[in-house]
Amino acid sequence: MIVAANQGVEEKPRITQDHVIPKDVKYASFLRRLLATIIDGVLLTSINLILILIIGTYALPFLPKDKTISYFNLDSNYITVLSFIVGSLYYIYFIGSRGQTPGKMLLRIKVVKLETYEVPGYFKAFVREIIGKVISSIFLILGYLWMLWDPKKQTWHDKLVGTVVIADFEKTAGS
Repeated sequence: MIVAANQGVEEKPRITQDHVIPKDVKYASFLRRLLATIIDGVLLTSINLILILIIGTYALPFLPKDKTISYFNLDSNYITVLSFIVGSLYYIYFIGSRGQTPGKMLLRIKVVKLETYEVPGYFKAFVREIIGKVISSIFLILGYLWMLWDPKKQTWHDKLVGTVVIADFEKTAGS
């Protein structure tokens, strides 16, 4: 009979500054992820409104008159583009650098790489947040609902880049 050298020994992930060590990995529930998204949506709406007011106040006099609806209300195309850029930068920055948006921070959930439990980095955050979430939304949001029956509670955008969202995690010293 052949016995594996490390049989019965629990493998621990590599530890780095940004690393999360799961005691017993607890994947974030649908409700926690939804609430974090709502919190982030409120924050982003506030940021966008402030930017629209600033642009409407200071840039509007320089825009052609036919491109505006009223003094504080820019053309909806400008608002759509501005909101997309601000939202994209918000999610890519926070997920890429910390694995957590402010909404996720409040609810103690974090996006990490499945294999190493490290934050995803900016490239994976871009693919997850921009490309992956479009894919998750295409078929009647089935990609988001997929986590309800997935054993690791992964959505399609998580599976695309190899991430999971964990809850109630422990941080290493220095992170």
